Amino acid sequence: MRRSSEREGYFFATGHWTCLILTASLVIAIHQIGGAAPNPPLGVNVCDYGAAGNGKQDDTAAFQRAMRAVGVWGGGRVYIPAGNYRINGSLDVPPNVTLQGVWVAPFTSFRMSAPPYFAPPNGSVLLAYGGKGDADGTPLITLHTNSALDGIAVFYPDQTQPTPTPYPWCIRGNGDDCAIRNVLLVNPYQGVDFGTHPAGRHFIDGLYGQPLYKGLFIDQCYDIGRVENVHFWPFWNSSVGKWTSEHGTAFIIGRADWEYMFNCFCIWYKVGYHFIQHKNGPGNVVLTQCGADGGADGTATTPVIVDNCQGHAGISFVNGQFMGVTGVVVRPTNTGPVKFTACGFWGMINSIQAAKLAGRGGVTFDGCHFISWGLSESKVPTIDAACQGLIVTACDFMDSGKTSIRIEPGCLSAVIVANRLRLGDHIENRSGISAQVGLNAFQAPPPMPKVSAGTILLDDSQTAPSVVFIGQWMIAPGGGNFYLGTHWAMKGHGNARAIFRPRIPEAGRYAVYAFFGPDPNHDHASNEPVAIRSEAGVRTVRVDISNLVKGWWIKLGVYRFAAGLSSFIVMSNDANGNVLADAVKVVPVRY
Repeated sequence: MRRSSEREGYFFATGHWTCLILTASLVIAIHQIGGAAPNPPLGVNVCDYGAAGNGKQDDTAAFQRAMRAVGVWGGGRVYIPAGNYRINGSLDVPPNVTLQGVWVAPFTSFRMSAPPYFAPPNGSVLLAYGGKGDADGTPLITLHTNSALDGIAVFYPDQTQPTPTPYPWCIRGNGDDCAIRNVLLVNPYQGVDFGTHPAGRHFIDGLYGQPLYKGLFIDQCYDIGRVENVHFWPFWNSSVGKWTSEHGTAFIIGRADWEYMFNCFCIWYKVGYHFIQHKNGPGNVVLTQCGADGGADGTATTPVIVDNCQGHAGISFVNGQFMGVTGVVVRPTNTGPVKFTACGFWGMINSIQAAKLAGRGGVTFDGCHFISWGLSESKVPTIDAACQGLIVTACDFMDSGKTSIRIEPGCLSAVIVANRLRLGDHIENRSGISAQVGLNAFQAPPPMPKVSAGTILLDDSQTAPSVVFIGQWMIAPGGGNFYLGTHWAMKGHGNARAIFRPRIPEAGRYAVYAFFGPDPNHDHASNEPVAIRSEAGVRTVRVDISNLVKGWWIKLGVYRFAAGLSSFIVMSNDANGNVLADAVKVVPVRY
């Protein structure tokens, strides 16, 4: 028998159901007499089933017709040409069916500042209108066993900011072997749900977007799941960043038996990775090159929270990078091992501690480094361990001038060996156990650089009331800075401020200088504002700190200051580039 063309396949599947039934009957009859059945089509074009892709016509029914067309043949692809496809309802992808779009990696042509927040098409885009206001409603897309999404973008034109509107999950899996590849979810309220129903052996490779409340949920994965190259970033709009930093979770992982995650990243979420336990029990996960960045505007965020994990396998991060107000929280409910190998933990100016640990499971840090923790809470340790077991080996505590590790009551065993504590021996044992502590290298801080007699020196390493930081500041170590690194902030609108408050011994005239380090990446401001309050009021000086090849004291003028703490020097990020707040000196001027 002659091989059927794809066009004939479309006709059979999209005509009247009578034609479909007759076609199926013909296939059965041919098999019964020993003949060869016609091959099913490899795929169909959604536009041949009535989809317009103009952003105005509701294309929901056309998509369902096209998917049914390949579904009745046992599976295939539904091709989606570039365009904007309005979906007023929801899409149910049959088993063995793939929605295949035109992929632009990643699709980012969205307006950021004014409605409708959407630019002309640049790939295959689904415009999601269904389910507005109902977080528990039917997902936009439901995948079944062996069904997949490949090369599409999803955008919610009616989404709101700065407080988002609830919508159902954008994508939900219901069956094993669901797959997502090269998909962008621009502004969903909830991203991907592979946990409400069993979804074992799921595969994700290339998932981008800005889920506003929940990113990826995994549970009931009773066979190995794989998640690779996930990037949750503010693609759509930064004005909802603060809301997400106060409410959002990027990765929620429950029961997963051997979940492998690779190259996953998120920024501006209240919680980066949350390992939970529902009725199905906890999971075990290996995460390689996965990280979580801090929240918007210094909002309190936690990159990793562990409620529980499986006792025989647990959770293992390798080559991870984390920034937040608290880096890792392991809760008293945890019973399994949690391991961090070759990971970096960065604090912000309002960061408290890198790890707060509890539970019956053990926690291991091996070959990790810690920097800029406890800048706002100097009495809080970098690692606070009340978990039953703690191992810290070959780690570098880079700027911890307070307690690096505190062993709390409840800890039954601790091994702290071969670490580098750069600013002194700060290991405190409150537990009463005989902890194994040895071969740690302690390094006293270098002396502060000398200045001339009578000079009042304020460095960014000092604390209140002399130096106060407001907003989000980071610390860059060494490299031509005045002492032990420098604070820096990204350009903004004055939301990040550094206040240097000298104690003036007697009223008089003083020359004011500020130290600024080099500009190796050519991203420093040419107009950093420095406000000086003196007896004459407040004067703002704009300083060009761009293209400096070495650290330099820059004179900001001569002012008359009253005795005491009434005067101040303030640096802010209301500038056209990144700004620095390193050191200030006030030098008396003698007649």
